Amino acid sequence: MASLTQLKENGKFVDKWMGFFHDSDFHNYKTILTFDEDGNFHWSVPEKYFAEHREIEKESNMCEVEVIRSENGVGDELCLISRSNSKKMNSLVSFSNDEGKTWSKPKEAPAALNGERHKADYTDDGRLFITFRSIERGERARKNAKSSAKKGWMSEGWIAWVGTYDDLKNGNEGQYRIKLAHIYTDKQKKPEYYAEADTGYCGNVVLSDGTVVTSTYGKFSPDEKTSDNKKLKTYIASKRINLKDTDALLKLLNK
Repeated sequence: MASLTQLKENGKFVDKWMGFFHDSDFHNYKTILTFDEDGNFHWSVPEKYFAEHREIEKESNMCEVEVIRSENGVGDELCLISRSNSKKMNSLVSFSNDEGKTWSKPKEAPAALNGERHKADYTDDGRLFITFRSIERGERARKNAKSSAKKGWMSEGWIAWVGTYDDLKNGNEGQYRIKLAHIYTDKQKKPEYYAEADTGYCGNVVLSDGTVVTSTYGKFSPDEKTSDNKKLKTYIASKRINLKDTDALLKLLNK
């Protein structure tokens, strides 16, 4: 499952959960998780929930969706943000006001949110902290792409986006982005604009004091080999970030 969202009935949360996944042809499915009186779990027969928008789903190669509930996670609207695996367009955003039964016509997310493997959590002040691996398109990306295989797109690596649900709703760029760590490509000796894209699938937790703990995998070192002369592989790293600190840094930068 790319994501799992608790559902409401008659305006109240119930013990039902909507899971999302896709197949190799980029059809996207939902399935509902429920529990019987003995606590055993049951999944409903998967349904193609985006069939009405198949043309754009196929062109985008839409997959790995994250679903975000409005109003600090307790509202009645759901927002879907997807990975566009074809790289022909930005990530897609769509909305549902009937607990995922139907979805609005998808539109492209702004560049600041374009990427893959989005994971979203609300912070203690009601903002959204969304992690993903960035996908940069357009002229700047074409000039900086170091691999012919990428053909016009590149990645800045492990990114966090800070903004509000209204930013998602209105297609705004958000408040700011944070480059959480540089993912080193071969031969790089220091962080650059261009990074290795092999990162993401983050886990995020917001602690009681507002600190966000986020973890992912990546090649976080410029070293090409370990001390015993073996090729350096990716490993898992965690970052602890409090938006009060990043807000303060932003004010200093804008002085």
